[in-house]
Amino acid sequence: MLCAMACGSKDGSMVDSGPSSSGGQSSAGAGANGSGAGMDGIVVGTEGGADGTGTDTCGGTNLDASPTKVNVLLVVDKSSSMASTPAGFGDTKWNGIRAALGNAIDATRGQVAFGLDFFPNSGAADQPLSNGCELPTNGAPSVAIASGATTNSAIKRALADNAPAGATPTAAALARALEYFTKGDGAALAGRHYVLLATDGGPNCNSGLTCAAEACTVNMDGICPAKTNCCDASLDPAGPSKCLDDDATVAVVEKLAKAGVDTFVVGIPGTEAYQPTLDSVAVAGGAPNPNAPPSYFAIDATAGVQALSAVLTEITTGLIRSCELVLNDDPPDYEQINVEVDGKVILEGSADGWSLDTTHQPPTVVLEGATCAAVRKNGAQQLRVTFGCPTEHVK
Repeated sequence: MLCAMACGSKDGSMVDSGPSSSGGQSSAGAGANGSGAGMDGIVVGTEGGADGTGTDTCGGTNLDASPTKVNVLLVVDKSSSMASTPAGFGDTKWNGIRAALGNAIDATRGQVAFGLDFFPNSGAADQPLSNGCELPTNGAPSVAIASGATTNSAIKRALADNAPAGATPTAAALARALEYFTKGDGAALAGRHYVLLATDGGPNCNSGLTCAAEACTVNMDGICPAKTNCCDASLDPAGPSKCLDDDATVAVVEKLAKAGVDTFVVGIPGTEAYQPTLDSVAVAGGAPNPNAPPSYFAIDATAGVQALSAVLTEITTGLIRSCELVLNDDPPDYEQINVEVDGKVILEGSADGWSLDTTHQPPTVVLEGATCAAVRKNGAQQLRVTFGCPTEHVK
């Protein structure tokens, strides 16, 4: 049988859910355009044996598999500097991030479940900040992670309803994300979890710090009078809260990574003075820019809003080119599983082959090394997981 792109599983992944016990074929796509697990074109299924003749031959049973679900919490800087318009950018940074995130959400066609949290944040769009570093006392994000058009509309509406104000409590915002994914409702979400941090400056808002002028964000932004340390408490009681809060920010991202939550760091124009800090955050977060340097995804103001949109879309659509295929059923014999990518059998146990993650049931087929990298970058026409032949291992 032939299943076109309109066919799909209940969660939106492009999987031909033919019977896994009768020789019917199921394929999980992984191509470059963002459909299904990122599949280009058509999901093909054949009745009968592996050779399409209708006979049960070795490997003629194909196992139903679905790409791992992806959950992304957007942690977005809405400090007062986001209201500015950098030379060459074409719009305010706030309008730019609103448009770019909208495009990124649309590009995944509902296959990534998104949520949204702002920093700073008084808890309501019409409620002014009591101080420049405020965040809600509850642990829930502004828009909880969920899939579907309703959630995506809520995110776009929240972006439209809020306006820039305040400072940059990045570490505290990321700590909220950690709480959500480890102790809050996010801990119950199935699939892979990610944070996408979008910011235009250096983290601050830690009043317990003291710093010299070269580590004061007001000085680093060039808006402090010459030969003055604007973080000096003797000059400004609130000055210490403007010190660069780099260590705490890296520490919380490390905790997120340890909890299995990778963090992407996108630098909107204005982050240039903070490259060392954001590089450290990106590396600690486990999802650095593959085209480094810099290690974070830095947007040049002269490239405009389109460049920001392209980066955010590339990151989010890349997540659905999955290297993990969750089997729908537990196969009776783990030594009779084989994996094909575009018709080529790849070896179990090879650095560029596949492995079987049995920590959850049913197990997950995990593509490795160069095979995974190629699928993530370029996609594939077809991934097949077959049962019935002895597993082809690395020699």
